[in-house]
Amino acid sequence: IHSTQKLKALSPKENLKIYYQPEVRAEATRLLHPDGPPTRTA
Repeated sequence: IHSTQKLKALSPKENLKIYYQPEVRAEATRLLHPDGPPTRTA
């Protein structure tokens, strides 16, 4: 199962818990920002 499908299947609270695992956060960031994470000097 793909990590994003797992995220969607969980409650918001569980979502946050998992989102803050570094590898999942990195994957989520990559999906939300395919061109790279946003920077302050954009």
